[in-house]
Amino acid sequence: MRVQVPPSVIMKRNKSIIIVDDISNLSNMLRGSLQSIDSHILNAENCYELLSQVYKYNPKILIFNSNITWLNISEFAFRLKETYSKPCTIFFIYDNPDKIHNIRARNKDVICIKAPFQISNLKKIIEEKLSN
Repeated sequence: MRVQVPPSVIMKRNKSIIIVDDISNLSNMLRGSLQSIDSHILNAENCYELLSQVYKYNPKILIFNSNITWLNISEFAFRLKETYSKPCTIFFIYDNPDKIHNIRARNKDVICIKAPFQISNLKKIIEEKLSN
C-alpha cells in the first residue's frame, strides 16, 4: 500500500524542521512559535522517529533539547555531518553550560542556544538558514 503525500508536504520537504525532544512542553512551544515559517515541522520523541524522519524528509534544521537521555547528541551530530549528504543546521537548546562542552568540541557548526531564550531570535536565525 502506497501512502499519498500531499503536494504541500512535498514542497516543504526542502524546508523541514525536526524538533528532537521527548518532553512535549518544549516541542509544543517551538512548534507553535515556528508555525508561521514556511516549513514542514516534525517532532521526534525517540531515535527511531529521528532517523526515519531524517532520511524521509531531508531536514534543513534539527533542534535538539539538551535534556533528552536516549541519545548522545554530540556523537549523533558528528556522525550526521560525517555521513549525511544534505546540508543540515543543528541547534542545541541547553539550560546547563556543562552540557555544551562536548557538543562544541566535536561540532563547531552546531548552534548552541541557552534557555530561556527569545523565540523571535531563534525564529529569525531559522528563517535565514531555511532561505540558504
